[in-house]
Amino acid sequence: MITRKKIEETIKKIHKQNWKGYRLYFIGGVVEDRETKDIDIFVTGNGDEKELVKSINNVQERGLVDFFVVENVDEEKTGIQFDKEEKFAKTYPSFYDKSKGYKEGLYWRKFIGRDKCAPCEKENNNTNIQKPLLIYNGVI
Repeated sequence: MITRKKIEETIKKIHKQNWKGYRLYFIGGVVEDRETKDIDIFVTGNGDEKELVKSINNVQERGLVDFFVVENVDEEKTGIQFDKEEKFAKTYPSFYDKSKGYKEGLYWRKFIGRDKCAPCEKENNNTNIQKPLLIYNGVI
């Protein structure tokens, strides 16, 4: 499970990077009142994509600290942030398709609304009750 110390270490790493033109948000279990196995971070904005990829790669720990590049974040919305078929990007290829969608160091994908985790078929019981938490504002 993610500890308070791990969250603080992640925030320190984030603040050492160049996020000019971007906003970063904690989402999911880190801002919820529940145990979580990972730290999910949404990134939105329109800064330099090469710097973005570099910054993400300096902080990201796949499976533990994970970034989602998205078009926008509704700071007032609770629950699932995105509907089916909305796009997001990561700095590594999909588990399913390692060749499609690569652009400027980002692999673009679509959110797929699922009640189960595809690789493991476990029920997805996460219901986000908290709003996304802004942790870095590089858009000033």
